[in-house]
Amino acid sequence: MAVVTKGNDGKEPMADDDRDRAEHEREEERKRERDEDREDAARGAAPSGQIGGGFFHLYKPGQGYWTRMGTAGGAVLLIALFARFIYISLAVSPRIHLDTIVVNGIEKQVFPTWKLIITGSFVLLSAGFAWYYLNKPKVVDVFIATESEMKKVNWTSRREIIGSTKVVIIFMFLIAFFLFFVDLFFAYLFYLIKVLHKAPFT
Repeated sequence: MAVVTKGNDGKEPMADDDRDRAEHEREEERKRERDEDREDAARGAAPSGQIGGGFFHLYKPGQGYWTRMGTAGGAVLLIALFARFIYISLAVSPRIHLDTIVVNGIEKQVFPTWKLIITGSFVLLSAGFAWYYLNKPKVVDVFIATESEMKKVNWTSRREIIGSTKVVIIFMFLIAFFLFFVDLFFAYLFYLIKVLHKAPFT
């Protein structure tokens, strides 16, 4: 026989079974809310007021750290390579004389001030554009979501990688030997039917 108690609002009676069911449902609801909060944090949902703050404001600091660092490192490498290309192009171009002056009809080398200014301007503009683009909310959200998904990846162990690599290498050599003998067979066949004028290895 179920014991009748008051409900949560204190107005209508509730059996123990109903009360347990209601508490269980509230606990499930709280658990769902916690799971949703964790998923929002993993996707990079930002608290209100984090968007904006000026050009040098870092959007969602602390989230997606390694993805941001990898992307920033790639951007720095590209900017450095392009800057080197620009500097070398300015140095070897026969039409551009930014580091030479003519004194008494003789061309002399001087400090490459203009080359450094042009290259430095490119670096500054590129770095500013990279900072602006890589700090846009939509781009940062992609970085954060990517890092969150990468943390869910089940990476193979060192032993499994070594075993798979051995299988691939052995299979590659087997295929190579098989194709070598097939090629040798057809080479001799074509030599016998006078398609080729020389036998293999001659």
